[in-house]
Amino acid sequence: MAGIDLLNLNASVVYQFALFLLTLFVLSRFLVRPMLATMAERRRRLVPAAEDSGLEAMVKTKEKEYADLLQQVRSAGSKVRSELREAAKADERDILAKAQSSANAQLKKGQAEIGDAVEDARRQMAGEIPVLARELARKILGREVQ
Repeated sequence: MAGIDLLNLNASVVYQFALFLLTLFVLSRFLVRPMLATMAERRRRLVPAAEDSGLEAMVKTKEKEYADLLQQVRSAGSKVRSELREAAKADERDILAKAQSSANAQLKKGQAEIGDAVEDARRQMAGEIPVLARELARKILGREVQ
């Protein structure tokens, strides 16, 4: 069987296996064990700090204080905002009232000017009406009217 020649076991396989075991031992001894020991020491130091209820209580107290302070600031801001809105509405009402009175005054002035102009036109036309009426009658009748 020619295809089975790949599975020949000779001395090089034994050497490679021995080198693998030696590498595994050296890495385990000088790399993995110290790293695991360092991680265990780190966990040992962190557990008491994590379990310290004084820190947690202090953190919770500070969080509550900050939440209360934030609520107070929001409430004050809302109050100031509503005061500013009311002041702006009052200003708006004043401005609109002034504009309305100014517009009414201008409207009355304009109406008075128009009334005066109409009266002037009527007076001017009053003298011309008989002349215009005679002229119109003359054109319609085709003769002079007295």
